[in-house]
Amino acid sequence: MKKNDIIRSCRKGLLFAALFTLHASLFTFVTSCSPHTEDVFGASPAERQQQAISDYKALLTSEVNGWAMDFYPSDMVLGGIAYTARFVGDEVELATEMLIDNAKGDKVKYPAGKVVTSEYR
Repeated sequence: MKKNDIIRSCRKGLLFAALFTLHASLFTFVTSCSPHTEDVFGASPAERQQQAISDYKALLTSEVNGWAMDFYPSDMVLGGIAYTARFVGDEVELATEMLIDNAKGDKVKYPAGKVVTSEYR
């Protein structure tokens, strides 16, 4: 191979590398640096969160007769305990099928079927 052929071959290789780099840079610029962003959700996170809370509250309060819930303690010694819950405004009315003994604090016992009201958020 002659010296001119070697230089010409190197120039072709450098030109190819430069064009490839330019093409890759332009492709990256066009796809990742677009100043326009598409609004996927249509509302801010805070607005979406408030809407979700309102939707859940509407769902909870929509059942006039309330909700049935089964609770299973982690030790599974007692099995499940059935509760009923009725949501009215910012309060919930709870009752259970069995005696609830508050072993902590004032040691209050709640007999089966006693309705207890509490606030919720």
